[in-house]
This record gives sequence, C-alpha cells and structure tokens, in this order.
Amino acid sequence: KVYSTQGGRRCQTDLRDACGRGLLSRPVSYNSVFKVIEDEKVTPILHDLITASALPLKEVELDFAVDSTGFGTSQFFRYYSEKYGRAVSEHDWLKCHAMVGVKTNVVTAVRITDRTGNDHPEFVPLVQATADAGFGIRDVSADKAYSSRLNLTFVASKGATAYIPFKTHTGPEAKGSPVWRRAWHYFSLNREDFLAHYHNRSNVE
Repeated sequence: KVYSTQGGRRCQTDLRDACGRGLLSRPVSYNSVFKVIEDEKVTPILHDLITASALPLKEVELDFAVDSTGFGTSQFFRYYSEKYGRAVSEHDWLKCHAMVGVKTNVVTAVRITDRTGNDHPEFVPLVQATADAGFGIRDVSADKAYSSRLNLTFVASKGATAYIPFKTHTGPEAKGSPVWRRAWHYFSLNREDFLAHYHNRSNVE
C-alpha cells in the first residue's frame, strides 16, 4: 500500500470536522477510507478529482510536461540477481505517470501502472485527459523515452508543439511522417530554441 496508517489517523480530524458541519451523515474510520481507496471502481473518480482540482488554473497554463516517478509499497518481489548469484527480495513499487502545467506545477492528469509499465504508452492518454478537461495546450515537453511518431502527431493534432528530443539512431525519414520530419529538422537546426522549451520538463520532476 502506498498510503500509511499514520496518515489515515491524521485525516480523522478533517473527517470529524466534516461530520460536524453536516457534510457526512456519520463519522468515518480511517480503515473505511482505506477500503474505499482500494476499490478499483473509485479509480476513475480519483482521476477526475485530480483534474477538477487543476481547472481553476486552466486560464494560466498553456505549457505542460510529462514524466513518471515511482512509489514504494509494503509488498516485496523476488528476482534472480546475476550480480549476487542468488534470489534477491526488494520492495515493490508503482509508477505514477503525470502531466503538469510548467507555470504552476499543477497536476492535470495521472496514470498509475505497475513497476514494469513503460512511459511511452501513457503519453497520449495524459495529453487527451488534459485537453478533455478544457486546458488549451501550446507546448508539451518530455524526455526521449516518449519520442515517437504517434506522440508527436497526436500533440500536433491538438494544435500544439511537442518538445521531445530525438534518439541518436533516428533521422528525418525514420518514421515517414511530415510532423516527424518537421520536428527533427527543428531539433537539429534550432537546438538552442528547442532546449529553451524542452527544459520546461524539469518542472515535472
């Protein structure tokens, strides 16, 4: 679990206050909160709440960045280590893929995967969720793990520009896409301007 019993107990003050204000019909124990969070049916609601909490800033956020990070859990997984020549146990973790506005760092969309989840497939859903929420998108920056014809073309379809570095083995014709070719030439010939936009992605970290 990525939440703690201590954190659950701390929220009891807020829950009692909500009950006193008539916002809850009865007090709620911290265990009940955890049971709800563990219910998969609640996941879309939590995603919607994250996006809804960002909406007051949609007038000031036009540029966004995408990245992922890991959260440790209380569970373990085992694997064979070539280095140590034996089975090794480590804490398991989940990956949170997020899109943030680079001006205020507000999180506009998230996707959760297991530790093996690749970054690349989560890019389009994050951009789509942000656009669906009503954010105008001008720039999207991300590291080269997200570099693909699909991602560049999808951002362009939203009337925006993706600032994603190209991998060393790729060229202007590698993907056979006009969007890819334009982006590759811009990346190659206007590196200073490209980096000025690209470095906005440091905000997501």
